[in-house]
Amino acid sequence: MLELERSLFENTRADFDSLLDFGFAKVEGGYEYRSTLKDSGFALLVQVNDKGEVRVRVLEDEEEYEGYRRQVLGAFNAVMKEEIVAFLTEVRQRCFVSLRKPTYFLIPSNPKIYDIDRGFAQNQGYLDWPAKKKLHEGDIVYIYSAVPFKGIRYRCLVVAVGEAGEGYGSRTIYPTLIRLEKTYPQGAISLEEAKAHGLKTVRFAHKMNPETGQYFDTF
Repeated sequence: MLELERSLFENTRADFDSLLDFGFAKVEGGYEYRSTLKDSGFALLVQVNDKGEVRVRVLEDEEEYEGYRRQVLGAFNAVMKEEIVAFLTEVRQRCFVSLRKPTYFLIPSNPKIYDIDRGFAQNQGYLDWPAKKKLHEGDIVYIYSAVPFKGIRYRCLVVAVGEAGEGYGSRTIYPTLIRLEKTYPQGAISLEEAKAHGLKTVRFAHKMNPETGQYFDTF
């Protein structure tokens, strides 16, 4: 599989019956789904072979177009890629089974710097996170909110991870789309409670130990 497909479908197994229910057609060697990309009008062809491997093709008058796969994207290709990723994410969620256990992460946030409540509200429960490490779809992200909240505020699910790019100060970042799963009231998981169950720090984004994440999952 190519990088885009690999980043979305690694550690998954295709459920072929679900592909048919979704609308894929059975063809020689596998399954395929054809649609039209809304903004460009180009044809989108998603192919899944009998091994469950995914291949995406964008066609302009039956000629393959790959501008959306470039490292640096212009506005046209960026919009196209966003639409493709959104569609593939739906296919993954409805037609593929995850083969890996989720990893838990914590992100600190400061309400005085960025209003995450507003961010989620403006984006229908989604946020883009420029992660410094690569996460995987299905990973769990807890967000800690600083004073005056001073506790775990949100539980989020990683729904898509983009290709590595250059961020501030030439650092590598991974565009990571997270979806809000749950909002906790103040005091539900306080900083003291979190630390008592294994949380080491809230000063920077990091991977939590599984036991801490599993404890948070009980709320």
